[in-house]
Amino acid sequence: MAEQGIYVFLAETRKSLYWHSQVLLEEPLRRTRLDLIELFSRDDVAIYNSIPTAEGALFMAIQHTDITIHGSRCMVLGLGRIGLTLAGMLHRLGAHVKAGVLKPEQFARAWEMGIEPFYTKDLYDEGVNVDIIFNTVPEQILTSRVLTRIPHHTIIIDLASKPGGTDFRFAEKRGIKALLAPSLPGLVAPRTAGRILARTLCQLIQDERSQNREQMDILACPSGL
Repeated sequence: MAEQGIYVFLAETRKSLYWHSQVLLEEPLRRTRLDLIELFSRDDVAIYNSIPTAEGALFMAIQHTDITIHGSRCMVLGLGRIGLTLAGMLHRLGAHVKAGVLKPEQFARAWEMGIEPFYTKDLYDEGVNVDIIFNTVPEQILTSRVLTRIPHHTIIIDLASKPGGTDFRFAEKRGIKALLAPSLPGLVAPRTAGRILARTLCQLIQDERSQNREQMDILACPSGL
């Protein structure tokens, strides 16, 4: 199935192609002099998108539970760009938040935020008393072994790209509700998602035009000056 993308050529230089997936472009790019800029790999786009993603995850949690976020026991797996935003929102709403991390610096950041950190290698022991689990890790971390320790009432909202980080088949067998929810920005806030891309594209085009003008000015400058 072909992936959809967003692409823009600069008429002045025909130099840059902005896209959100490299899958279909690897071979054509080898035959051209175009530079590829993967929009969804950029930190700024990912951080902006983390806001509608986190809000969408909270909306799903409210829909599928019979408790408030305030006072609930929440776990965020992965403290990357989405995980940080989501954990902060949950904390500010009054949830008791635990964060599963991989690196010592992430452990320290969670502690600084007032969130209870643990290393994901200890997830089996940490999942015994939790109401809502939000996963952002793009590999299977909520395995069948881990799921045997998770209470039946727990809701799992998996924000990782397909196929997610949850053993969904085993979760269903145990009666645990597990929802795969990738690409939330375009679903819950399409106007905001579009504005994020538009703002980023405009900035990229403006930056490239400025760079091209500087190069033309250098070339136009007489030698020896």
